[in-house]
Amino acid sequence: MMYKASYLSYIGIYSILLLDSEKGGLDSNSNFHIKTDTTMAVPKRKTTPSRRGMRRSHDRIRSGTYIEDPDSKELRLRHHIDLKTGRYRDKQILDRKDEY
Repeated sequence: MMYKASYLSYIGIYSILLLDSEKGGLDSNSNFHIKTDTTMAVPKRKTTPSRRGMRRSHDRIRSGTYIEDPDSKELRLRHHIDLKTGRYRDKQILDRKDEY
């Protein structure tokens, strides 16, 4: 048997084509068998501290963006209803809540 090795990098599979020795090559009429062996992805180069830092730039813990409501003087999230007064953008949305 004759061996032909090809590396399919776009799917990460190393395949070996076993060809018939009588045919002498791969054409539309030849018989072949595919033997696949999956391998692990390994980086070519070490990640630099700069790239590592850029990747981690969004991993920080963010503080909440609270504002003081002008009517009730309570902290609330922006673009949310004030649960104490039930108002949003100077409109009464919910009934007023007297106790917590």
